[in-house]
Amino acid sequence: MALPARGRNDAGAYAWINFVMRPEIAAKVGKSVGNFTAAKGADQLMDPRLRAQFTENVPDGLKNIMWYPAIPPGLEEIEGAVLDRVKAAN
Repeated sequence: MALPARGRNDAGAYAWINFVMRPEIAAKVGKSVGNFTAAKGADQLMDPRLRAQFTENVPDGLKNIMWYPAIPPGLEEIEGAVLDRVKAAN
């Protein structure tokens, strides 16, 4: 989850994030959408079918997941300019 740089209600956003990351809520959301969750403690509360699928596909759990790093400011503009140059060269 991410907050916009100039959000108008950061406290409300953090309250929502803290709510949906509670293990019992995260497990309900996961069951509703059919996906596993990375919320700590929710794995034991997940739907047994989803838990079995996750264990089969990710036997080491989340400890070996390579999370994507944050994109630094300005990188998307640089990538866009490079893509424009590549397209123009074709």
